[in-house]
Amino acid sequence: MKALQATLSLLLCIVLLVPGIFGKKQRVQVKGKLMCGDIPANKVTVKLIERDTIMDDTLAKAETGNDGSFHLDGTNEERETIEPELKIYHRCLNKHLCKRRWVIKIPEKYISSPDGPEKVFDIGTVNLEINLEEDKKCLPA
Repeated sequence: MKALQATLSLLLCIVLLVPGIFGKKQRVQVKGKLMCGDIPANKVTVKLIERDTIMDDTLAKAETGNDGSFHLDGTNEERETIEPELKIYHRCLNKHLCKRRWVIKIPEKYISSPDGPEKVFDIGTVNLEINLEEDKKCLPA
């Protein structure tokens, strides 16, 4: 009986922790241009992540170019539809020790199969001077 319980527990762990076995590959792309007022926000860290219950997965990470533009392309294998988010870490108008962090949820309609037609979520040109309520900050300098 204990051997059966151990086997079932191991099987359950494998099913829950290794979604690639039963999952499907999903792709998401996001692009845009970041500005700090009239100046392109270059070298801003942008991350494409997939929200998970236990730990988020980083699908792609980059820095914006000299003109403030970026394009991220990431894939992940999950049983359920992925929940992608764009995270932006910047210092535009920042009076704090750490970077400001913005989180933008990517609509489900921009999730595709890697083999299917390309879908790109274009956030357009965004001015990072905006002060969002959900803007994550650290202690003042």
